[in-house]
Amino acid sequence: MITLKHILVATDFSEASRAALDRADTLASAFDARLHLLHVVDEPLHESWAGYTPAGAFANLLERLQGEARRHLEDEASRIGISAERIVLATTWGDPGDEI
Repeated sequence: MITLKHILVATDFSEASRAALDRADTLASAFDARLHLLHVVDEPLHESWAGYTPAGAFANLLERLQGEARRHLEDEASRIGISAERIVLATTWGDPGDEI
């Protein structure tokens, strides 16, 4: 029999991601597993403006984007009503395929 201890849901905050989170929450409840909810802020370095942005401003932009993502993750966790002990929220930036 399979036992799940950790379930990762990478989200882009789309409807499909919300459906995946709902399914993952059901699985986490059934297996008493911890749910890890992750959002990857798309790497802005490939944007043409990135090369002209001062380092401080670029760092502030990433911090702001990750802060917004964190608030969205908190909203999603609240929406499904999972306890704080059973969920881990994380944000990072880069290429989503690499980061996930």
